[in-house]
Amino acid sequence: ETLRGDLKIHPDAMPADTEAVIATGEELHQYCKQKGILFLFFLGFNTNACILARDYGTIEMAKRGYEIIMLRDCTTGMESFETYEELWQTRGAILILEMFGKYSLTSDELIAGLPK
Repeated sequence: ETLRGDLKIHPDAMPADTEAVIATGEELHQYCKQKGILFLFFLGFNTNACILARDYGTIEMAKRGYEIIMLRDCTTGMESFETYEELWQTRGAILILEMFGKYSLTSDELIAGLPK
């Protein structure tokens, strides 16, 4: 299925009928505003680039007033041959967020905090 221009979603990752598809920080902001969302959880690939610096990433969404929470064990950065064994790029990106007043949790901590 084509979303915008030539952007496509792989069939295995196709969103359900009620799931939003968001491509920009402004789209994410408008969606969150409409739904009353104040907290954003970030996880996935490229912590040290996309998750930090894209217009829908942690820094820009924090500027829009959202509380940012990174799931430390559910993300990884773009590592080099010098950093991959200890995940220094990933760990550094998470430390930057924490040093500037953002939060991080492990997935177990998040699950433990959910209502039973």
